[in-house]
Amino acid sequence: MGRASLFTFIAQYGLYVAFIGRLRLPYTTLWPMLFLASIVLLSQGAAVWDGFEGNRFLTVGILLLLQRNGLRAGNAQIISSNSDLLPAQSGHC
Repeated sequence: MGRASLFTFIAQYGLYVAFIGRLRLPYTTLWPMLFLASIVLLSQGAAVWDGFEGNRFLTVGILLLLQRNGLRAGNAQIISSNSDLLPAQSGHC
């Protein structure tokens, strides 16, 4: 679930709080089975999310910033070591 951890966190909230919590089911000896079924459901959801590469929808825009500066994500260097991104020095100290 590592690459789908944010999706899984949100899905857990939706499943446990918004859905199962609102059902107000009585506690029985079958709760462990419901818990295991929910884990399987969340794991399958995480696998589908990862296979669909859903994290591409959850970005802060770093790829756009890199493209704007003429860098490619695969060849990005640390900005401070890239002289193209630093302001030109005027020679005055």
